[in-house]
Amino acid sequence: MKSIYIIFLLIVLVEALLISGGISLKKNLSTNQDSGTTYTVIDDKNTTTSDNSLQLRTIKFIAVKQLPAANCNSTPIKGSTENSILWATSPGQNETVGPGGSIKAFYKDEWPITLGSGDVSPLNGNPGHIVNPNVGNTGVKDQNNFPYYPAIFITDITNDQNSVSGDAQNGGKAYPPYEIYGTWKALGVTFGGGVYSCRERYDKNNCNGLNLGGPDAFPSQSNLLQEKDARNEPFTSAEIIWNVDNLGLTQGHDYRVQIILHDGDQGGDIGQACTTIRY
Repeated sequence: MKSIYIIFLLIVLVEALLISGGISLKKNLSTNQDSGTTYTVIDDKNTTTSDNSLQLRTIKFIAVKQLPAANCNSTPIKGSTENSILWATSPGQNETVGPGGSIKAFYKDEWPITLGSGDVSPLNGNPGHIVNPNVGNTGVKDQNNFPYYPAIFITDITNDQNSVSGDAQNGGKAYPPYEIYGTWKALGVTFGGGVYSCRERYDKNNCNGLNLGGPDAFPSQSNLLQEKDARNEPFTSAEIIWNVDNLGLTQGHDYRVQIILHDGDQGGDIGQACTTIRY
């Protein structure tokens, strides 16, 4: 009889260990998920009936990989780089956007953003708005072989998170914007046609273009630069938008996005920033 009693106690002890072990395992897996690993756990809860008996369940955890910060191409850009013209982006460098979202760039400078060379969309005052803009002669490039119109360059980083193969510096495909709010001009235009340079027309009421007439308020501070907030200085501004769903991306892939903007003044200043898409 004593041996039966001992065996009974051992069975109870084993069940207790299995239950606590299963619960502990589940708790650990919730915070330490190994990608693609299959675990068999002992579960003391039956979610479909009132039965509380022990049972085996096989579960699989897939860890969500973290994308690296989208640092821009370190290849030197010829000419004058002035990243202050690319005041902010959405999403930011450490953020991602997905299906149904948009890449947004906010521009500021004493010169309106260059929309392209030659016959671009009608020149507007401040603020203006245009969808699917005509970016002019796309064959006209700067000394880096970059287009003058606002463009993004996309690299698939699904299998190589450090790839920059689609960047402007590597001859990647340029994607023109879907929509622009604010003030813009054609390459070489300095004054007239409803747009102007704040350098030539020092008019704070018209040049301080905080109200773009678009869906977003102009960011009060840059999310790209460590510099003094220049909102009180005369400048023209624009919000440039690319819809993610219009870019022909592959579902389930990750992409690094490089943004290139030109102010088109005599120095040919260029702004560059990078972010990521998880599609």
